[in-house]
Amino acid sequence: MNKLFAYLLGFLGLTVVALVISAIVLSRLSLAEADRKTYVPPIDESVPKAYNGEGQVIIVGAGASGLFAGYTLEYLGVPFTILEASPTFGGRVQRMEDFVDVPIDIGAEWIHTNPQILQDLLLIETDQESVKSNIETIGFQPQSFSLWAHGRRVQRNWMRFFYKEYKFKSTTWSQWLENYIVPYVQDHIVYNAVVQHVDYSETGDVSVTTADGVTYTGSKVIMAVPLKVLQDHDIQFSPALPADKTKALEEVYWAPGFKVFIEFQERFYTDMTMDITLTQFLQTENDYRIFFNGVFGKDQTSRNLMTLFCVGEPAREWSRLSDKELFETVLARLDQLYDGEASKQYIQHRIQNWSNQPFIRGAYAFSADSATIERPVGDKLFFATDTEIMVHSAALSGRRAAVEAVSNPISS
Repeated sequence: MNKLFAYLLGFLGLTVVALVISAIVLSRLSLAEADRKTYVPPIDESVPKAYNGEGQVIIVGAGASGLFAGYTLEYLGVPFTILEASPTFGGRVQRMEDFVDVPIDIGAEWIHTNPQILQDLLLIETDQESVKSNIETIGFQPQSFSLWAHGRRVQRNWMRFFYKEYKFKSTTWSQWLENYIVPYVQDHIVYNAVVQHVDYSETGDVSVTTADGVTYTGSKVIMAVPLKVLQDHDIQFSPALPADKTKALEEVYWAPGFKVFIEFQERFYTDMTMDITLTQFLQTENDYRIFFNGVFGKDQTSRNLMTLFCVGEPAREWSRLSDKELFETVLARLDQLYDGEASKQYIQHRIQNWSNQPFIRGAYAFSADSATIERPVGDKLFFATDTEIMVHSAALSGRRAAVEAVSNPISS
């Protein structure tokens, strides 16, 4: 009887442990989050009446948050200029069309919420039925799942029941921006404008000076640059930023990250392979090395594309390698995971190392004090941030900053 009781107690204990692990995995892989609609607050169209500035709003950065700040100002009828350090818009929202026969996101890829957000973010009247037909999404729920355990790759297909995301089927995030947002702001963007100084003194206009000595003036300025740029003090402010904001910026964890895209002759890999142990996965929220089927659900192609997304500490050492060294390291790791098949089936590859991009320098920003970073400084300096690591969150941040700017009267 005692043995039976001990056996039952042990079984119940293991069951509880399994349930706890499953609950943690479920919360981490966010099955429900993928279908939950993101609340998009309405905009009071009367807010520009509070805007008593005679000059334009200057937006620094043409990533998702900067584009949406400009898009919102265009909707509200407020003049603006966007200063972008690079030769193109989008920041980490980019694509390639010359690798396989479908466009591929080389930066932001996942929608991370209910795809309804793609319509809900639009302010300027458009044909909603056209949006629905032109933006086809797919549910990314891997049917085959493996991870690293006990020194080898093991199949864990049960994890597919806890994982779901949405992606674009035949287009990309950058094409969505290009089709629905950029047309309303493109004439306001100045490219290759590397901002070095922002003067938001109490008296007079705001002035923003670039590396080539050009100064732009306006009534307000919205900072929509990657937080790493602010953390590294690439942009000087007069007066200096408040101490609490500076401290919050210093404490931001800016995760290194990159993507590697490899085409193979034959498909030999699972839909998703986590190149970390389950324990490591459960212990961290910021560090991943994940191989996945890069054309999952894209039935318009027959190509075999595997994508590696690596971010955080697993990416720190690898991101410092040359492209040649990085690829050799990745291929060797795949050969270890898949018994040499990667080298046998290899056709071509492409690398996008976001850590090496001079005006970006990494993949994600993680902050414990986003509220302080986002808080306006006085009535002239506003912040659109990327601390929630999702495109729609960056878009909503830009929208918020734009509304704050025009709702905040300038002190006389």
